[in-house]
Amino acid sequence: MRMKKIVSTAVLSLIAMPAFAGGLTVLQPEPSAAYGAAASSAPLARNWSGFYAGAQIGYGTLGASVDLENIPGVDWAPKASLTDGDFAYGLHAGYNAQRGRFVYGAEFAVSSGNSRLGGSYEGVEGGAEMDRTSRIVGRVGYDLGDALVYATSGLARAKVSTFGLAGDESYTFDGYVLGVGIDFRVTDNVLLGAEYVHEQFTDFRDAYGFDGKFSTASLKLSYQF
Repeated sequence: MRMKKIVSTAVLSLIAMPAFAGGLTVLQPEPSAAYGAAASSAPLARNWSGFYAGAQIGYGTLGASVDLENIPGVDWAPKASLTDGDFAYGLHAGYNAQRGRFVYGAEFAVSSGNSRLGGSYEGVEGGAEMDRTSRIVGRVGYDLGDALVYATSGLARAKVSTFGLAGDESYTFDGYVLGVGIDFRVTDNVLLGAEYVHEQFTDFRDAYGFDGKFSTASLKLSYQF
């Protein structure tokens, strides 16, 4: 009789197990608050790929140096340099391609300004002024979310006009350019940025070791298509 009761109890337990099993709930550990905060604060990658174009405005500094000892008959002033800064402005257009957080691209830009270098001799002025510079550069950047930091390097060309004692002529010189900048995404298509660019030109007119440079610090407004 006792054996029969034990067997009956075991059978009832086996029958009841699926019913209890269906009501079991497996508790999942909740993510920690620290992990959730870190995930939410991480900047999301944005799409910087595509064409863009815009304008820039800022301050440009024109500088030049010349080894006067290379000029026949001049031995009292072996080297001279001049610098002048003024308002600068221009246009730019380019294309970006993105791979992960890295952004690669190319840009063409034209800048102009009011910087001029000169002096006077016996009351007559003379000198040179920067008409415009153009440059084509490669860009490498890193996506920070709503900001893109980048560096540029490429080729530059300057058009310079002389006046007064130096004569009324214009010259074109080639050189190189280096720069850094950052773009902020204001909307999905509008970018606001800041950029510093240094353009270096060596041996103007291939004479007298005459070197020139044009450096600009600008604010940029671009539209990404």
